[in-house]
Amino acid sequence: MLPPTHRHHYHEFLTALEQLHHTAEKTANLQSDLLIADFQEVQQIFTRPVENLTGDEANADLGSRMQSYLTEIDRLMRLLQMDIMFLQAARNPATVQQRLSATRDRIKNLIGFAEAILQQQ
Repeated sequence: MLPPTHRHHYHEFLTALEQLHHTAEKTANLQSDLLIADFQEVQQIFTRPVENLTGDEANADLGSRMQSYLTEIDRLMRLLQMDIMFLQAARNPATVQQRLSATRDRIKNLIGFAEAILQQQ
């Protein structure tokens, strides 16, 4: 079972991801300042407590699964950072929309992983 302290940190991470997704949904053009600010908050939450949490207090299977989830979340976070950087650099409206779509998809994937972690028994 996921310890309560871990559950709290992952819930905080999930909430920040949902806010980031909401911001990405309402971002239409190059108004990426809010998106960047929300991403930085998500990144701080992930790198501060969540990345350092392990499944040590859980059984070995959960610990292995948690490590896999954290590895994938770390990879997606780095890719999301690149997506946002490319979004900032995009000037063509079609490219902006393409980058926004990729960003939204990446955030949805991260939300899925955070939810999967919170559903661990």
